[in-house]
Amino acid sequence: MKISAALKMNHSTLNSELKQELKSILNSFSNSEIEELSSFLECRDWPADATIMNEGEPYNFMGFILKGRLALKKETSFHGRHFLLAILEKGSTVGEFSISGRTHISATVTALEDSLLLTLTSDRMDDLVETNPALGVKLLRHILSIANKKYKNALDRLSMIL
Repeated sequence: MKISAALKMNHSTLNSELKQELKSILNSFSNSEIEELSSFLECRDWPADATIMNEGEPYNFMGFILKGRLALKKETSFHGRHFLLAILEKGSTVGEFSISGRTHISATVTALEDSLLLTLTSDRMDDLVETNPALGVKLLRHILSIANKKYKNALDRLSMIL
């Protein structure tokens, strides 16, 4: 997908190309589930070097990365210095825990290159669960699976350092 074409689209609705990209990430979801889920998502873009989330600040959305790469960094005890926790790419998610309600981000997230995300707010997640509980549970299981992999990777990375 050409990012420039996606950036020019209406951000309140997902076109068929973006739905196909979402389907490639959520490959166990049926076309009808992708169609319904799409109505709860918003397409958002960030240019390279943009800060998407700041450590310690409140946020209320998670994102499915369709294009670009994001850096997940944790501030150290040395002012202005960060520890790189992860590089997130297409197919990954960011901000997963926000769907449980408004929360504070535990790390800073920045775009390493022009990035395109499909975002889901905690309010829209509540709407999804109310409208279609089965689809909401299926999405939550998928998000938990990704979060579990990210947690395992972080532990592996930490064990190499220590």
